[in-house]
Amino acid sequence: MFNTPYYNETIKKVIVGFGALFSNVQVIRRNNGVTAEIVKVPIAYGPKEKFITRIDSDPELNAGVFITLPRLGFEITGYNFNSSEMTNRNNKISCAKTDGTSFVYTPVPYDVNIQLYALTKGTEDGLAIVEQILPLFTPEYTLTI
Repeated sequence: MFNTPYYNETIKKVIVGFGALFSNVQVIRRNNGVTAEIVKVPIAYGPKEKFITRIDSDPELNAGVFITLPRLGFEITGYNFNSSEMTNRNNKISCAKTDGTSFVYTPVPYDVNIQLYALTKGTEDGLAIVEQILPLFTPEYTLTI
């Protein structure tokens, strides 16, 4: 069953696709109703505990640049088998492979659960980020890769 090793980078592509989905979030900062600056919010893959640890080590953010705010982070929180999309396992899908075989069996569907975190210094930045993201999700989003 595990004789031939393989790695198609499917989960890696999911992570890259999810990060690209949120790579253009920007925050508009205003001063007396006039746009003072537009800040692009960086995004990184990693658990929220990593960012919180950095903030806890320097709560006033005075000791050099450890982290720039606002910031988005995301992590995979689980993998769930999706039985509602499962088809017959013996179905063969035609394909051209370099090793001479001309088919593969039906893939097994899984849902990848990813959580997105927003870390901001002020409420305005957090609300601006949430307001750009929430209209896209109802409460799920299917990303085709």
